[in-house]
Amino acid sequence: MDELRPILLCKERRINMKPRILMLLSIVLLLISIMGCNNDITTATISNTETTITSTITSASSTMTTTTTETTEPVTYSLTELQADYDQFVGYIQYNPQIFTDKVELADVIASQRELLYEGMTQLEFYRVLAVVNATIRCGHTNVRVPDSIVSEVFNSNTYSVDVRLIDNQLVVIEVIGTTDLEFGDVIISINGQNVSDLTLEMMRYLSADGEGLSLKTRVLSTYYFSYYNLFLGSNEALEIEYIDDTSGATNSELLLRNGPENPAYEEEPAFEAQYEADYAIMTLRTFYPYGVYSITSFYTFFDTFFNQIDTLGIDKIILDLRGNGGGDPRVASRLISYFASAPQPYFAESSPDYYSGLKSVVPLSEPHFDGTLLVLIDAFCFSTCGHFVALLSYHSIGTLIGEETNGGYICSDSSVEYRLRNTRITFRSSKTAWSVAVEGLPYGRGTSPDVDVAMTLEDYRLGIDRVLQTAIDQFMN
Repeated sequence: MDELRPILLCKERRINMKPRILMLLSIVLLLISIMGCNNDITTATISNTETTITSTITSASSTMTTTTTETTEPVTYSLTELQADYDQFVGYIQYNPQIFTDKVELADVIASQRELLYEGMTQLEFYRVLAVVNATIRCGHTNVRVPDSIVSEVFNSNTYSVDVRLIDNQLVVIEVIGTTDLEFGDVIISINGQNVSDLTLEMMRYLSADGEGLSLKTRVLSTYYFSYYNLFLGSNEALEIEYIDDTSGATNSELLLRNGPENPAYEEEPAFEAQYEADYAIMTLRTFYPYGVYSITSFYTFFDTFFNQIDTLGIDKIILDLRGNGGGDPRVASRLISYFASAPQPYFAESSPDYYSGLKSVVPLSEPHFDGTLLVLIDAFCFSTCGHFVALLSYHSIGTLIGEETNGGYICSDSSVEYRLRNTRITFRSSKTAWSVAVEGLPYGRGTSPDVDVAMTLEDYRLGIDRVLQTAIDQFMN
């Protein structure tokens, strides 16, 4: 087992070593759904989400290296301006297909949130009002974009002295990264006088996801709890923490201060990679989205090389790691599934648009075809095209799914349009078309559940073990 140690290092722990600004921006990228079912995006104003976010990353990087800091008072808006933008925002909602929306609930939330507007609101305060309405639409491809100034303020390199996760509905310290009395395993029970369980439920009201979306909302908050607290509820200042000491069981309190700016090097992970062991191979696919040097052809070449290699090596066991895969191009996903399917089949349902040539017809199988054992690692970040892909695997009983429920299911809406509000200049991105894969009888408004449900434990974090990957390897070994 010694040769497996590099593989078993906890995936989340490796990610924690990277700049938090870029980690958090990656979640923002997911939540505004850059990687949609249809990446031919129509823009309703002179604005481009991907370009804007790229410039945000560049700006954030330069901010981390500068020694000059300017403090300015936030811009405020008149009640008339806010009401006009709010009504403009609500007007755009009518063009959303609202495939998972409770329309009565949405109407009530629209009315109640409008009553919260007041003279002199800041952009952040107005964003919070809109975010609750947006979340009520229950569409992960529909989002109010976090304004650039707020991204810089909240999702920057300043961190708190501990990292935490939601484990068994408790907010637990999994890493100490600064000066603090808190230790590994301590359980935080309140922040600024508010119970953590209540805060968690309240913050979920602001997060968009497909349908119920509990798996994604829980995972997002678990991974970036303090940052989303500051975005939705807090003031970006020190946090008054009450916690239970893991050793003594005593209840203590501490003022949790933010650390100073950091400037670590950022190392981008590849879109895909392969690892070949003696008895099995691992294909890691972090996206289905062609970008930069990763063209559609490069995905196809990677697949062809991988399956030819395992065929040459005589490997009949594959671990397909899709965790964190937010979606992308269905042509890439349909090509991959053609290596695993037992028979040719259509990718999209007849109800889907005629946008991708051939994907509503029978997709031929690819060679060399794989007929061995397939284990697929999934999590709540599997969304959009990845959600479609996993739904097809489940429906056709291809492989064994290990991990947690995906957020994306067999149907979603995308082909998104981007709007900009006139006064506050906040950007709103809304889906306009429903896309469904060719399946029947799967849960509506839910993701795909794993065949083997696996979650990280506190001991896994202590030992740095990737429990989901370890479970798959154990299945092969046993």
